[in-house]
Amino acid sequence: MTTPNLLTESQMQSFIRAGYHTVKPALTPDFHGKVHESLQDLFAGHDNPGNEILSRVPTLSDLFGDPEIDGALTSILGPDYLIHRHRHCHNHDSGAAAQDMHKDYPIGGNVRDIYPRQVLILYYPQAVTPDMGPTAIQPGSQYCLTPPQVSDEMALCCDAGTVVITHYEIWHRATENISRDTRYMVKFVGMRTKEPGSNGSSEWQSDVHQSLDSAAPGGHVRKHVWNWYISEEAKDASPVVASNEENEPLNELIINGQEMEHLDHLFAVSAKTESEDKALIAALIYEAGEKYQKNLARADYTNPSQLEMVFGISAAGNRIVGPLIETLQHDQWWARAAAAAALGAMGHVAADATSALATALKDPDEWVRRNAALAIGNLGDIAATAIPDLVAALEDRRPVTRWSLSEDAFRENVMLALLKVVPEDNRMVYAELGDFVGDSSEYVACWAKHLSSPTRMIC
Repeated sequence: MTTPNLLTESQMQSFIRAGYHTVKPALTPDFHGKVHESLQDLFAGHDNPGNEILSRVPTLSDLFGDPEIDGALTSILGPDYLIHRHRHCHNHDSGAAAQDMHKDYPIGGNVRDIYPRQVLILYYPQAVTPDMGPTAIQPGSQYCLTPPQVSDEMALCCDAGTVVITHYEIWHRATENISRDTRYMVKFVGMRTKEPGSNGSSEWQSDVHQSLDSAAPGGHVRKHVWNWYISEEAKDASPVVASNEENEPLNELIINGQEMEHLDHLFAVSAKTESEDKALIAALIYEAGEKYQKNLARADYTNPSQLEMVFGISAAGNRIVGPLIETLQHDQWWARAAAAAALGAMGHVAADATSALATALKDPDEWVRRNAALAIGNLGDIAATAIPDLVAALEDRRPVTRWSLSEDAFRENVMLALLKVVPEDNRMVYAELGDFVGDSSEYVACWAKHLSSPTRMIC
């Protein structure tokens, strides 16, 4: 196996700020030319194969053995990253119209994550010129649920073989193709399986926030994402005025004003040790009650717990875990779902919530169950006591709301959580999970294959 060429800290911080990183693979021009020819032949006589693109063009899997691509993915997602089952080849034909700015649908109908636990991997086997309808992205837009109005888009014109890795949540679109050629782009999804620092050591050491524009809007968010990478509690020295009045528990910060400024402010407030945790919890519950119906009505598979406070409150660290565990007992399902989502955003810092989240897997509401399963996965192998609850949850076949590609989102989150939680040296103890490789959900089946494989694979 070739040693991956890791990113520098400066490149990592650029990714946190701009939301993308461009890779020039070491693979030969002949490799990219053959892939391009294979795609042309495939689309000349067949429909788009969707998730089956690798079985139709097997040489595409060689991308992930390239030291430049592997190094960038290892840097961003950790050394145990996996390639998600979902992938798609975009064939942008001559004359194809421009798209509107959009985000890809949220995987599993889960909360869109500020932390880069998932990335888009965009591979262009042929050179892309401005007239070919290149992908356009809005750098720095990955932290916003609505596209920033002041962000200029950047067209991804590139040489043949270029790979662009973006935060999964970056705003992007295909532009109009006025050339005579089809522009191909193969999209993969990379995912983190272990949280930074979950093994007791940091992947990065520097606490210098170079190039993160601390004074600009979003500075607190970017600094906190970097602290997440270096496994440190948020450090905030900026003066922030917050209201702790009983009738105004940060509500105005949540509902009014610019999204990025609000999120930035919430991170700054939560990071202060003198913040009133009662006010933060009240703000989370308030926002959940205000937005859950609107989120469900968006018709784009948005999770009802897609809330600014879910991530803002994560900056409070371990001290807020207890109050969030209490909120898992709230009488309103949308408050419980928000608490589970917030614990999931925190990752292994929320280890004390393992038992409460395991109990939430049996909640009568699907969104509480779905968010709890995702949260347990983000805790990692320190949540091993929840394994029996996760295994039992695989038999829960109650209908749940569909996401764009599946109708079995809860069980998919459960199997993915098992993949993250079951220690690699103990997987044979749970050999019965291999029975799920033939599951009716291709995503459950894929994660089961990973659990049964002694080496990293792409299914």
